[in-house]
Amino acid sequence: MSDPINNAFSRLLAEFRSGESLAELSAELQLLVAKVQETNRPGSLTYTIRITPAGEAMTVTDEIKTKPPVEERDHAIFFPTEDHALSRSNPEQKEFVLREVPKPPAPEVRDVAAQQA
Repeated sequence: MSDPINNAFSRLLAEFRSGESLAELSAELQLLVAKVQETNRPGSLTYTIRITPAGEAMTVTDEIKTKPPVEERDHAIFFPTEDHALSRSNPEQKEFVLREVPKPPAPEVRDVAAQQA
């Protein structure tokens, strides 16, 4: 005979809402594991049981919450301006003026074979 203390929780899950919570927990766990594998980021599943006195009996409610992994969003660097806006240019950095470098003259091409003959 099994110990009633050791199986009280599993028995509650099996009997509560005719096992629907257990089925929902299993489904949510599978979805969460898939999302964690897909994103390689952590997620969580929380199962809350609330027990409220109701005279000689007790009312049991439950809640399943999943927090799937959040994919990291792209980011960009901006600099604050004097008027409290954001700018892609650093106002502290001097401007670097680019100019085209002139092409050097083409080197003289000599025919070595003609000079040896």
